[in-house]
Amino acid sequence: SVSLEPQNNQNNNAGAGSSVISFSIKSALSESDAGASPSFNFTNIKKDTPLKKKITIENKSAGSLYLESNISGDTLFIDYLTLDQRPWREFQKTIASAKETETEIGLIVPQSYAGSGLKTGVLTFWGIIASQ
Repeated sequence: SVSLEPQNNQNNNAGAGSSVISFSIKSALSESDAGASPSFNFTNIKKDTPLKKKITIENKSAGSLYLESNISGDTLFIDYLTLDQRPWREFQKTIASAKETETEIGLIVPQSYAGSGLKTGVLTFWGIIASQ
């Protein structure tokens, strides 16, 4: 769950409280993992076999929220991770206030990939208040 106050809101003419950005990300975690940050373990990856996980992003802001993504970590994720069946770099989503949307995280390792061993990456969503 994320809640951020904008650092510079001099151009924000909206009413009080509407400049707070707040959203949460939920996944199908086991009950024992409740409250933990969503994480996925793509174990025993077979090349050319699509792996998919679903998350739900809930907008808790007073206004619409525009989201994009970033990946850091191993090049396996930077090069091959997808969001909603598109490269993560192309991910853009606007979510209305008090609404949620499902997003699919995907990974397909091509036959040409020569790496092996444990790989880690971090998927970051960042958001701004959407233009009216």
